[in-house]
Amino acid sequence: MSFTDRTPIDPDALRADLARTRERGYGVSIGDVEVGSSAIAAPILNARSEILGAAAIANVSAKWSDADMRDRGHRLKTVCAGTSTECAQLDQPFVLAPEAK
Repeated sequence: MSFTDRTPIDPDALRADLARTRERGYGVSIGDVEVGSSAIAAPILNARSEILGAAAIANVSAKWSDADMRDRGHRLKTVCAGTSTECAQLDQPFVLAPEAK
């Protein structure tokens, strides 16, 4: 499903974006969900590197330069790493809830 014309839907593009996200340690969305909106997200992990949750920040795309995105991404990754350390003993991984019937 495509939200905007920037929503990645090609499987190869999605794999490449996932690889970049893993390498950086945070994900970036620029206009792929809503035109003119950008967001950065980083995972919160337990000691087994299972995802417990995530934190994200968003803004109007025009207000963030590329340098702003990198700076905020690195800061958010650092905050989430600290939170992950605090949550390391939790062993319940993040699971999407099934849709209501």
